[in-house]
Amino acid sequence: METSGPKRLRVKSRSGDIELETLAELAVAAGFDSKSLAARLGVSQRQLQRRFVLHLQCSPRAWLRETRLQRARALLPSSPSVKAVACALGFRQASQFARDFRVRFGVTPSSLRSNGGPPSERAAPEHTALEHTNESGTPHEVSAEGGIA
Repeated sequence: METSGPKRLRVKSRSGDIELETLAELAVAAGFDSKSLAARLGVSQRQLQRRFVLHLQCSPRAWLRETRLQRARALLPSSPSVKAVACALGFRQASQFARDFRVRFGVTPSSLRSNGGPPSERAAPEHTALEHTNESGTPHEVSAEGGIA
């Protein structure tokens, strides 16, 4: 099995192709805002949208939300409080952060802090459908119960 190295986002910008790690750093600097991210990359919001869909198969907003929540999950065990993490990542309300985190990971941020470590990786909450491919490589959605949606 070959590994292709770090995933890159091709953006016609001042810096050319950008590795996802660099993009994640830019996302933090942009306050997890797609408009600010586009400006930092020197591209229009529409161009950013097209490139995300082409290379990452998601919108900039979805990618930024996931990156923000993954960063929160990494920060929580060593953080002084849930509110401190919410504030550090630019959430306007700690309650909104807690809801978003629970929906994504299936546990509350405070329970993660009290257990001292990240929960097992969860692909998605039970009520959503996951995309899979069949034998011919055609994508289709499979519900959490295993049926084709």
